[in-house]
Amino acid sequence: VPDDYLEALSASTIATCGVPGWYAGIVKGRSNDPQTLSHPDYRLDNLFFDDRADEIELTVIDWGRVAAQRPGMALALFLTDSGLSNEDIAKCIDIYWRELATKGVTNFSKEDCMSEFRIGVVEVLAMRLWQFSTGSNEGADDRIKAMRKRGWDRLIPILENFACLDAIPADSQ
Repeated sequence: VPDDYLEALSASTIATCGVPGWYAGIVKGRSNDPQTLSHPDYRLDNLFFDDRADEIELTVIDWGRVAAQRPGMALALFLTDSGLSNEDIAKCIDIYWRELATKGVTNFSKEDCMSEFRIGVVEVLAMRLWQFSTGSNEGADDRIKAMRKRGWDRLIPILENFACLDAIPADSQ
């Protein structure tokens, strides 16, 4: 991981992520339900908003890697790259949970949704660390490098503010 990226991490985050196998147990003990469709490249440049009518219509493009996942990962991918304040992120999580409930997702409380979001943020962190450790940033064009740096700079305050590492099951650490 480049030094300028490491500087953003707290000592406790480095200690947690420095333990071999720290990520392997994140999903330990969790069921696979509920699952939602996930757009792993859900960022603002893949979203188009049409506000010409009374209600804003949203069109999402680039569905090349769609998958069924736990709801926290899709939410975390989008919100960690959104540039929203932590207060607005909390509001979005509440809206997301209410929408899931109105669309028929049952046995998934608001607390479950927050927990899934927090674990999703940790999954995003692990994904970013993996990208750096495999050298996938090498050879990337300047736009991709800038996008990844911006995403990293947005991710870390969310990770800390929502105490996301605390959501990792204790018996998996």
